[in-house]
Amino acid sequence: MWRTMRKLRGRPGTGRKAAVGTVAAASALALTAMTVSPAAAGEVNPEEDAEAFAQLINTDLITADLLDVSSAYRSSPIDEGKEADNQALNLEALRALGVQLPNIGLPLVAPEDGAGLLHIGNAGALNSYAHAPSYNSATAGTGAVGENGAINLDPDNPAASGNASVDLTSLLDQAGIDGVTDEIVDELSLDLGAIASTADSDGNAFKSEYVVADGTLTVSSDLVGDLGTELQDAITGSGSAVNEAVGEDGTIDTIVKGLTNAADLDLLIAKVDLSGGTAKVDGVDTALKDAAETLIAKPLVDDNGILSIDLANGDIKIDLAKAVAGEDATDLNGLDPNTQVLSSSTLKKITEALEEALGTVTSKATTAVTDVVNNLELDITIPAKP
Repeated sequence: MWRTMRKLRGRPGTGRKAAVGTVAAASALALTAMTVSPAAAGEVNPEEDAEAFAQLINTDLITADLLDVSSAYRSSPIDEGKEADNQALNLEALRALGVQLPNIGLPLVAPEDGAGLLHIGNAGALNSYAHAPSYNSATAGTGAVGENGAINLDPDNPAASGNASVDLTSLLDQAGIDGVTDEIVDELSLDLGAIASTADSDGNAFKSEYVVADGTLTVSSDLVGDLGTELQDAITGSGSAVNEAVGEDGTIDTIVKGLTNAADLDLLIAKVDLSGGTAKVDGVDTALKDAAETLIAKPLVDDNGILSIDLANGDIKIDLAKAVAGEDATDLNGLDPNTQVLSSSTLKKITEALEEALGTVTSKATTAVTDVVNNLELDITIPAKP
């Protein structure tokens, strides 16, 4: 899976453009041969002096109809004097096109609550913008951009600016790899936070910018959920050993009963019968059950925050920003062009993070049981009867 971080580029064309013209092209999400990347959109008409082309979804499956609902275009001199082309994403029209992935039969864009490769949320916040007012001026922007083509994000709530997710589970199912989805992974998805890209050129200098608020890879597996269940059973099952030691008719209770039954105190004035003494601890099972539920409810994490494991739901969530750019990273912005997200080094970090997170299970379970035992109250009752 590749992530092309220089999202926008212009390629030299022919005619006047090669001498004095300019190109600005932008795409926010590229889907090509299992690639998910903000990538470059090509020129549409190399005969024009200047072109601005914004395409929200860039894919090999592009058709004229798909361009109509997800792109904006202006060129000079044809469009000189015209206002910028502002196109809000028409999600319903995009779904209605029913573009299918070849040889798989899976919709490119998922219908609402349905199966498909690409799920687009809050589509009203996604736009495409293109403006080419003169031979040496072109601006394009797509994704979470405003009416002027500039990136428009709410810093306090990036999700409000439009998210996208790629459902890889359905792709595995449709590809006939049922063994993976049935036995190991029941969800595999890539969630991207607010996405946007812009490009601007004056014929001499080219500027581009992109935003990917965050990237989270989610792997859900019954195997992880089973681990959570087994951990709960192990913790609550330890109550049997505790009860055997300190519960009613347990080891300590038996000892106390034996001692008190055999012991009478002669206080000179009167003889005191101590038989019938008991020792017990109440609430062991309840305390261990609560401790197990508390432990399962808190995700296992590694020290760098790359990965979290939800034992209750069976989910493993991987923060791609931290995996790629380090523990202090909060987004995927500012990376070099053609940065590969799931590289061998990144996968090594993820594997190490998984081992580290899982390695905390034993110590956390031991601590949970120890804390319960240390907080138990042993009630020893010795009746004194004359």
